[in-house]
Amino acid sequence: LFFLHRHSCPIVLSFVCVREEILLKYYEYFYHGSSTSLLMLELAHLMSKENNELVWWAIVGLTEQLLYQRIDRDKYVTDAHYVHEQFVLRLNRQMEDRQGSIHSLKLSFDQELRLSLYRHWSLYESLLHSEYPACILKVWTQNGQRLLNEFLAEMGLPLVQCQQKYSAMDVDLRTGMKDWIEKVSAKYRLDEILYISFIAQFGYRNRFCAADIVFSLTGLLEKLDAKNSLMERFSEALQALSCRKVDMVQRGIEIAKEQQIALSQQVRQFIDMKQVLSAGPFFYAYLDESSPYVHHFQSPLLLTRLAHFLQPAWSSRRRSQEVPFILSAPCGIGSE
Repeated sequence: LFFLHRHSCPIVLSFVCVREEILLKYYEYFYHGSSTSLLMLELAHLMSKENNELVWWAIVGLTEQLLYQRIDRDKYVTDAHYVHEQFVLRLNRQMEDRQGSIHSLKLSFDQELRLSLYRHWSLYESLLHSEYPACILKVWTQNGQRLLNEFLAEMGLPLVQCQQKYSAMDVDLRTGMKDWIEKVSAKYRLDEILYISFIAQFGYRNRFCAADIVFSLTGLLEKLDAKNSLMERFSEALQALSCRKVDMVQRGIEIAKEQQIALSQQVRQFIDMKQVLSAGPFFYAYLDESSPYVHHFQSPLLLTRLAHFLQPAWSSRRRSQEVPFILSAPCGIGSE
């Protein structure tokens, strides 16, 4: 490259500069732009028809892009601050001034943990099966299990409390948990365990994080069942999206927990059985039909989530940089 830049003619140098600029713009926001739900919210705003429910749907669409790695963290933060400043603050201030019903939808902006469904699970299980802490701590190893227990102990969280359902934990522990996690996160290389997000609340009891709804909708849409057609699953997910059908949201969350366990257990199987192979410039793995979890990965989304989970898990094990990764599956797995 030094020889090229020093001795090449201006035409070649111009071509190299233009090519680098094109590639930079091409990869700037990966291959996804802003969420369609966010664009629909902006259209509703132009017609003066925006409300909290439309804002919530836009938030769910934006959060889905972040959780499933369709946009990077910087793009998410930019769009999240835009939604908060342009819509959430104004609409919820108006609601407070009108003293609306306690059953109306209220939105708030807060820090959230990168732990899957921890409000509807136990903290211990959420840490064990969530992609980010599992890959950093390597929880599938004995040393990783020890680090996980040390992490909880250093925060002063009793293991008995962490292993029971989050809603049954002592109120003082739940209140201070985020601050305690933030204080010790750097020591365990969990620097990015917090991110900004939104909370939706109906009345006093029904409180959901945007990520909870994303996982619930995924569970309802992606669970392949001979009894339910695609349209039936879509209808159930549409009901859950409103959050007023709390029983449907909870049903999706229970399915999502099964899927999350299947993801982490399949990753552990790949690592324990050393089924990830190196092909020089990339790694690849094959999802065998004999796996007890293979039936969970009968949709492109869950198969993609498995690949996104396995890639950093394997890279952390080998102490190498993340390289391109290919995950293949038998014909019929990953497509409906």
